[in-house]
Amino acid sequence: MRKKLWLVISAVLVIALGVPALADEMLVLNAPGLTVQAETSTTVTLRVAGGADYGAPNGFTVQWLVVPEGWDGTWPSTGYEQALFLGHGVLGTPFVLLPAGTVDIVIGDEDDRPTVVYTPATAADALEPATQYAFRVFANGLSGAYHQSAFSATVVATTLAAGAEPPGPPLGPAQEHEQTRRGQGYWKNHSDWPVVTGVDYEDFFGTGKSWDEILHTPPKKGDTYYMLAHKYIAAKLNVLRGFEPPAEVAAAILAAEEYFATAEPGVWANTPEGKANLELAAILASWGGVEDGLGGEGQGQGQGLGLGTGQGGPPEGKGGPPEGKGPPEGKGKNK
Repeated sequence: MRKKLWLVISAVLVIALGVPALADEMLVLNAPGLTVQAETSTTVTLRVAGGADYGAPNGFTVQWLVVPEGWDGTWPSTGYEQALFLGHGVLGTPFVLLPAGTVDIVIGDEDDRPTVVYTPATAADALEPATQYAFRVFANGLSGAYHQSAFSATVVATTLAAGAEPPGPPLGPAQEHEQTRRGQGYWKNHSDWPVVTGVDYEDFFGTGKSWDEILHTPPKKGDTYYMLAHKYIAAKLNVLRGFEPPAEVAAAILAAEEYFATAEPGVWANTPEGKANLELAAILASWGGVEDGLGGEGQGQGQGLGLGTGQGGPPEGKGGPPEGKGPPEGKGKNK
């Protein structure tokens, strides 16, 4: 009887003392940012920004509801709709966000990518015309790694009346292909990688993986090695296309190359090394513009990182560009 009583007491102590201690070791993500970008009669386009410090390493969830008359801003416990934009371990997902990294999503137009889940299923339906909606977002957690964030501030948008057309975006040089920097999503899905004498994309800093393979490797459990690698590749390819980066970005590219010369994958966000990686990645991402890379101002002639001088590439023997090597098959050949 005494043995059983001691086991019960021990179990209570483990629950009372051990669980909070373990829980305290897990990160709590910062709330993402949320802004309204555009409205039509049936859709609202939102921009989600990764929270400070850790971004959204497992994607995010957006909730919305029709604003009731006299609403005081308090969300009900039920009765709203939501869409989960998942990120962890899913190949090619665009919803893993760095701190201050952004992605645009459309509510009211079903996204058929497998990383998007609607609850209930009718949440994928078109929105009602001339109706006011409220939206909020939180960064998804991941069991055993980090807790979900708090909710963002609520934003409100009103869909247009039926038949009304939103104003079209202004056209300009930034929308011309050759005047546009590209983001990692573009480089991952297009083959027009720049062909530059002496550049070899077959080995990324001695990892045995090509640049393309690295770009298609998801940052499982928020691995900041791959988060930084993705932003580095996008920035470096833009430099190789002839864009001149600002001094801060040029310095971040060089710092990333020094880092990759000795680093290995498996660097988590709650370590000093992981935090430094996220800071570098955020600087590189800031130059790329939105995820599809539409941000064309600042094209140069290849200065800034020593293009054509042998400077600015990966360190010799570590993923550097052996002479005569071009991009991997299907990459770097202009369409």
